[in-house]
Amino acid sequence: MFKNYLFGFGGLILGILLAVFFSLNFSKTSDQLYGIGTIFNGIVLIVIATSLSRSQNNSKAIKDYFIQQLVQLRKDYLSFHDLLLDGCLKKSAITSGYKSNSMVIQQINLFLKKEMEIELNIQTLNRDCHFISCNHEEFDTKGNDDLIAIDLKRKVELEDKIKQINYLFTSTIISITKN
Repeated sequence: MFKNYLFGFGGLILGILLAVFFSLNFSKTSDQLYGIGTIFNGIVLIVIATSLSRSQNNSKAIKDYFIQQLVQLRKDYLSFHDLLLDGCLKKSAITSGYKSNSMVIQQINLFLKKEMEIELNIQTLNRDCHFISCNHEEFDTKGNDDLIAIDLKRKVELEDKIKQINYLFTSTIISITKN
């Protein structure tokens, strides 16, 4: 949308510059200098309009990329926790799931800080969920290939943390769109 207005405005200015340019009498030195200045200003205007349009498109592409990454991470994270709460995951899958989630969160957070100066504050809550899920006697006594059931007390704690994480995902996405 912005790009269309920018090119429309650039076209209008270029048309005005051309009209002024062709109305000049080039026999006078001052008109020649004015004509050269008009051409130079037109070229500068076109370069500025083009670079603004590119930077606007690049910024939108970066925002869209981060939003897509966060939406996908949230989807994966919530589906992992749904399986965990339903008791459908093995001990090894829980451990590796938290590890991979932590690495992805860390990477996205690093790039968000660098590119958009936004921080994704989910890592601490992810560690809390990992602690709640894995710091109990049943988890310690089971083998890597055994399914792990989460008791009711831990489910309630996990669901609370997951709601907080979901809120942080949503607020980060909103921050990106406002940035």
